Amino acid sequence: MIQLFAPLVIVVALGTLVAFVNRGLSPHHSARVALLVLVLGGVTTVPVIGHLVISFVVGIPEVGPIVHNALHSGGVHLAKPNWLGPVALVAFAYAVFLLTRLFLSRRQLRVWKGGGVVVAPDADMYAFALPGSQQGVVVSQGLINSLTSDELAIVLAHEHAHLENRHDRWILVGQICAAVNPLMRHSLASLRFALERWADEDAVQKCGSRQLVRETIVKVALGSQQPKHALGVASFGVVERVRVLGSPERGGSRVNLMFSACGVMLMAVLCAFQWHHIAMAIAAVCG
Repeated sequence: MIQLFAPLVIVVALGTLVAFVNRGLSPHHSARVALLVLVLGGVTTVPVIGHLVISFVVGIPEVGPIVHNALHSGGVHLAKPNWLGPVALVAFAYAVFLLTRLFLSRRQLRVWKGGGVVVAPDADMYAFALPGSQQGVVVSQGLINSLTSDELAIVLAHEHAHLENRHDRWILVGQICAAVNPLMRHSLASLRFALERWADEDAVQKCGSRQLVRETIVKVALGSQQPKHALGVASFGVVERVRVLGSPERGGSRVNLMFSACGVMLMAVLCAFQWHHIAMAIAAVCG
C-alpha cells in the first residue's frame, strides 16, 4: 500500500513546490512547466485509482475470484479490499462529473461562429478567444463603446495571442488533469496565470506600452462579465498581472528554472515507477 501511495504523495508535494517557484519564471517557461506538472500529476493518479477500484471489485463474491486469479497468476498483487475502494469509486465519479461539466461549458461557447472578430450585440463588457477549431474573438458592443481605439487594439492583441499559441488546448489538457487529481488545481491556477501573462506580454510587444496595457486590463476588469472557461483579457489573476506589468519584462531566475526542471524530472521518474502497476495488470490479463 505504501508503494502505491508514496509516489503520488511525493508528486503532489513536488507539484505544489514547483507551482510556487514557477511564478518566478518567464510566462513562456512558466506555462510549459505548469502543464508538465499537471500532466504528470494526472497520469500518476490514474494507476492509484485503477488499482483501488480493481481491489474493490476483487472483494465482490460474484466476480472477485475470477479477476483475482487472472491478476495473481500474472504476478500482480493487489491491496486487500478496504474502505479505500469505495473512496476510489467516488473519486472516479467526481472526475467524470468535472469532465462532463467542463465539456458542456466549452460546448456552450460553440453558439458563437468563429472566424475573425465577432461583435456581440450586448451591453455587458467582455472579450474572449473562442476555443477549439472556431478560431475567433468575441467582443461585446458594450466593451467596444467603452474603450478607445488603442485600448481595443490591446484587447484584440491579447486575444489573438491566445489563438495564435493555441492556449485553449493548454487549458483543456490542464483542466482534464486537474479533474483526475483535484489536488493539482494549484498547478492549473499557475498555468492559467502564465497563459494570461504570456498574452499580456505579446500585447505589449504589439502595442509598445506596458502602462497602456495595464490601464486597459484594469478598465476591462472593472466591468467585465467573462464567460466561464473562456480565455479573456480580464479572466484570471488581474491584480497580480497588473502589478507585474508595472515593471520591465523579466526572463526569470536561472535558479527557479533549474529547480522547476529538477522537480519535473523527479515527477516523471515517479510517474514511470507508478505505472508498473498498470503495465503488470495489462500483461496479466492479456497473457
